[in-house]
Amino acid sequence: MEMVLQSAVEFGAEMVLIQEPREGKDGTVSHPGFRNIMKEKKVWIAVSNKAKCRIDPVDLNGGEGYVQAVDVTINKRKFRVVNVYDQKMPNSNRRPAVEINWSRLLRCRCIVAGDMNAHSRMWNARAGRTPGNARFWEGIVEDFECRTWNTEEETRWGR
Repeated sequence: MEMVLQSAVEFGAEMVLIQEPREGKDGTVSHPGFRNIMKEKKVWIAVSNKAKCRIDPVDLNGGEGYVQAVDVTINKRKFRVVNVYDQKMPNSNRRPAVEINWSRLLRCRCIVAGDMNAHSRMWNARAGRTPGNARFWEGIVEDFECRTWNTEEETRWGR
């Protein structure tokens, strides 16, 4: 995790959204370039020391560590950032991201990002069939008149 945060410092990122985080060898995560690392079960938000904004966590009344949200205020302008990891819980068909009150969460200017495990032609012309997760997210995009911003660049670099 420390390498992810170091890369973010080198890129000049002010906020980093992390899904499926792995804590450091000693079970902790910290980095001198970040003033706040908000840790949930499957999603973390890290805020740079250089960020010129105020961050206020949003109470989701659910999400079980699979969804987190913060309100960001910069120069008296406010928007919300939602970090999502949409997957079934172990030994269950429940998906905590689906159980969130999205109407309440998306009632302001909002950026929703994360790992939705959803492939759809709505945001990727090369996608094949539309699995269940994608149908849910397509509904969110349509119901809340969201704009998708997706390049076809890799957002994850594996081994």
